[in-house]
Amino acid sequence: MQAFHKLFCTEAIDQVIPMAEKTTAVLQNHVELYKIKFDETFRCLELSVVNHATLTTLRDRHPAWRLLASPHAPLVASFLHRVFVAPNVRVISGADLAEALEDELFALREQLGPDAYPNAKGASGFLTDWCAPDKGWLRKFYKSGTDEAQFDLTPATEKAIA
Repeated sequence: MQAFHKLFCTEAIDQVIPMAEKTTAVLQNHVELYKIKFDETFRCLELSVVNHATLTTLRDRHPAWRLLASPHAPLVASFLHRVFVAPNVRVISGADLAEALEDELFALREQLGPDAYPNAKGASGFLTDWCAPDKGWLRKFYKSGTDEAQFDLTPATEKAIA
C-alpha cells in the first residue's frame, strides 16, 4: 500500500490549486477523503487517500498509531515525553529509564489505585514490551564495550508524542 501518489508536475499546479492555497487542499467524495499537498522538494503534488481501510491498516501496523490507540497511551506518551522529549535526551541507560518508570508507576498507583497499570515484571517488563516488534515505541541497543542496555525513542514515537 502506497499512501502517496505523485500527481502533477509544477506546470499543472496552478490549474489544480489556486496560488494562494498551494500548500494544502482537501477534497471529499462519498467514501474517501483526498488530501492534496504541494511537495516543495519534488515540485509536484501528492495525493493521499484517507479511507477506512487505510486508517485501519495504519492503526494496526504503524507504531505511532498503535501507541495512540493503546489502553496505556496516557502512561506511555506522558512518561516518554517527560523523560526524552522535554529534556531533549536522545539516549538513556536501561537502569535510569527503569528507575524513572518505577517512580512514575508508584505515583500513578498512589493516585489511581494499586490496580493501575498492572505488570508482574514491573518497569523492566513495560520497557521490554515497549521495545517489542508489535509495539516499536522504544529501541533497545547496547553500546560497544558495555553490557548495559540503552534506550532511545523510535521516530514513530517521536512523531506521536512531540
